[in-house]
Amino acid sequence: MGTTPLLPHTDAWFERLRTMQPDVYRKVKYVVEKHGKDCCSVCGDTPQEIPVANYQQETLPSHTMRFCDACVQMQTQLHHIPWIKMTA
Repeated sequence: MGTTPLLPHTDAWFERLRTMQPDVYRKVKYVVEKHGKDCCSVCGDTPQEIPVANYQQETLPSHTMRFCDACVQMQTQLHHIPWIKMTA
C-alpha cells in the first residue's frame, strides 16, 4: 500500500521531500549538510542504527526518517504516532 519507502537522506528521498514537504526539506537539508548524511534528521546527533518509518503517513516522504533515541521518543510523544524500524 502507498509508495515504496525511501531511505532517509538519499538523493531520491530529498527530491521527494523537496517537492512534497518543502518546509521539512529545508530543515532536514540544513541538519544533514551541517552534520553529514549519517545523523538524526532533527538534531544532527548520532542516529539509531536502523531508520524508522511512520506507516500512518506513508504518502509523505517524511514518513521515513533517521532519529536519535531522544528524537524518536519526542516525535512519538508529540504526535502520538508510532515510529517503527524499517525492514529491508
